[in-house]
Amino acid sequence: NQADLLKEITTYFEEEKIPFICMKGSVVRDSYPEPSLRNMGDIDIVIHYEDRFKVDHIMMDLMGCKKMVDNHSVWTYNIKFLTVEVHNHMFYEKLSNDFDYIGYFDGVWDHIKNAEVFGVSSPYLYVPEENYHFLYLMVHTAKHIINKGYGFRAFIDMVMYTEKNELDWNYLKKELKNIQLLSFTQVCFAFCERWFGVTMPLSVPLDEKFYQEISAKVVRDGLFGLENEDNIGAAEA
Repeated sequence: NQADLLKEITTYFEEEKIPFICMKGSVVRDSYPEPSLRNMGDIDIVIHYEDRFKVDHIMMDLMGCKKMVDNHSVWTYNIKFLTVEVHNHMFYEKLSNDFDYIGYFDGVWDHIKNAEVFGVSSPYLYVPEENYHFLYLMVHTAKHIINKGYGFRAFIDMVMYTEKNELDWNYLKKELKNIQLLSFTQVCFAFCERWFGVTMPLSVPLDEKFYQEISAKVVRDGLFGLENEDNIGAAEA
């Protein structure tokens, strides 16, 4: 159903010459041995701000979607129990440090390539380059842990994405340090090693008490990070 929906969106966007970027689950799923193992709640796309109203016309007037959320950074549409999030910024929130993640990921248009998504391809359909998308996934994970928590799926994504794609770890180590998430990524990778029995790059040793406490937190957060509404223990993470 999501593949059919993306195909319909792409057809309309092609007619209006609207470039767009697929990100998150629709892209990460191809890193899994069987893509359907990586379910997703919605389709996330990024567009240029100047295309917002044309996209709104397509989604609501031509496709019959209902608009669920309408704010300055993301419009959310629903049709037949399927959800599409349309972003004009790849990232639009602040974390608990002073780095400008919004500005950093506004550079996504300089880090894209054409690729098939859900079996759909188009000269107007793009995905982020692998290294850039990996940086985004780590920032997105940090955002969820700070806010409402994040479950095991995010960490499984890390394992699958790093195993499937040829990432430049020298470049990523430098960029992770630049965006103030190198230590965070190293700790996440260490948990992946303990939980899933894999070997991850950049991993660091874990204090056993810390490992037990944060493992309990992730279990409380649930598979998708939706169970722990009060985000118990986020400060420790």
